[in-house]
Amino acid sequence: MIYTKTGGPAVYGHLAWQAPGEDDHVSPNISMTAGHTYYHTWPTWVGPGYVEGVIWTDRYGRLSTDYVKVDR
Repeated sequence: MIYTKTGGPAVYGHLAWQAPGEDDHVSPNISMTAGHTYYHTWPTWVGPGYVEGVIWTDRYGRLSTDYVKVDR
């Protein structure tokens, strides 16, 4: 998952991804500041369907990003 923070205050949390109805796969916690790009790669296999990028922060909780359709 790749996340570019384009504005706002710094947030502390982690990147994650989730297939609908399954548990989140999370990265270690990091501090994210505006103007920087953050990424994490998981050693997992993603099957066909939809996956959702997620950002978890202490201040804002779960922030959902767009769903991506995976075709196989």
